[in-house]
Amino acid sequence: MTAPIDPRQFFKPNPQTGVLKALDHEAFTLRIATIGFILRSAIDLLGAGALAVLREAGRKAGAGTYAIIAKQQPSTNQELLFLLIEGDALAGWGRYRFEHLDHERKEATIVVENSFVADAIGSYPQPVCAFLAGYFEGFFSALWQCSVTCEEEVCKATGAPHCRFRLSS
Repeated sequence: MTAPIDPRQFFKPNPQTGVLKALDHEAFTLRIATIGFILRSAIDLLGAGALAVLREAGRKAGAGTYAIIAKQQPSTNQELLFLLIEGDALAGWGRYRFEHLDHERKEATIVVENSFVADAIGSYPQPVCAFLAGYFEGFFSALWQCSVTCEEEVCKATGAPHCRFRLSS
């Protein structure tokens, strides 16, 4: 298995310029409460329209993350997914675990513990992790070189212990 990612190599802050880099790409941080105010306000005001925008933004972010990780030249899909899981955990996005993964059939089930989206929004009557669903669609569409759809089957915001996403081509 690949060695753990050293956060000092993953994150490189520059206090003089005020720029934070993650894998040599500009990044920034927000408190979970702050992103929660933004996301909950958008969903409360715009409803399904906000979720559609978040999903599309997630697709673009996921495809971009795939490109960044692919530049690290992982030797196997297992190593590539390790970099996704560990990098996103270091960034505070939550902890991903595959319940099912089949590269040949192009399908997966991903459990997300401590989803930053669900934790930020808090209790909500419907699934709210449209950004993460889109993120997984974008990432796995790039990995598998086909169109992938992702359904959030379970969401922590609705009272479940975690979020679960089902991907298929």
